[in-house]
Amino acid sequence: MAVWSGHLCRLITTEVRTARSLGLLTTAEAEQLLARLVLVIDQAVSPVKP
Repeated sequence: MAVWSGHLCRLITTEVRTARSLGLLTTAEAEQLLARLVLVIDQAVSPVKP
């Protein structure tokens, strides 16, 4: 994973945890959202195989 994608994952994690602490997301919703976003970011930076 590229360095910038690691920073992006940490930033998103912070934002999602803040939303959870403010009651905007449940714990389950936050965990599921983070899991999905990590997969999407990983796929976005992975090289495309022919």
